[in-house]
Amino acid sequence: MAAGVRAVDEYGTDVGVHQIARSAHVSRTVLYRYFRDKDDLTQAMAASLSNEIVELIVTALEAEVSPGRMILATVNAIAEWVETHPRLYQFLRVRSSSGSQPLENIEASVAAKLAGLLNAILSWLGAEPVISQIAAHAIVGLVENTLTWWVVDQSVPRDELCNTLYEFIWDAISGYLTRAGLSLDLAMPLPDEVRNSETT
Repeated sequence: MAAGVRAVDEYGTDVGVHQIARSAHVSRTVLYRYFRDKDDLTQAMAASLSNEIVELIVTALEAEVSPGRMILATVNAIAEWVETHPRLYQFLRVRSSSGSQPLENIEASVAAKLAGLLNAILSWLGAEPVISQIAAHAIVGLVENTLTWWVVDQSVPRDELCNTLYEFIWDAISGYLTRAGLSLDLAMPLPDEVRNSETT
């Protein structure tokens, strides 16, 4: 799959099977021993790429211990990937529009991870965690839709984009907590039991 992903990164969404085969240093005949047709091959490539992106995002999230750093590091990780690999991002969008839904799978996986973390934080603070799923999907949707615009427009530097998304996300979370009479320090490390109790 890595060879196919490299080929898309180099040639774009219209990459041909012969280009994928060349990247893998095999013949097209060899590729078709494992895949029914080009659609089967590109679907497998999209699934593999989706798993890599989810791992990238989750790793960035788990590497930090404070809420502020978690938000910023995660947003920056996916924005940097999109900026570095715009053709791969477009490939995922094309595959999603054709019915295989790799972007939707990424969003669902990341939202589930984020909902688990939010649930743990809200429970720790004594708040009702019922909004965790809503908040997680809203945050993921905000970031994904903004990146879809930004990867084409790019009138805003990545650092500014990430900082603005960070502020929007934090304003939404802190606004809910304030209305509930609670507060959360952006810079304070979360207890291990909170970070480790999230669902995977």
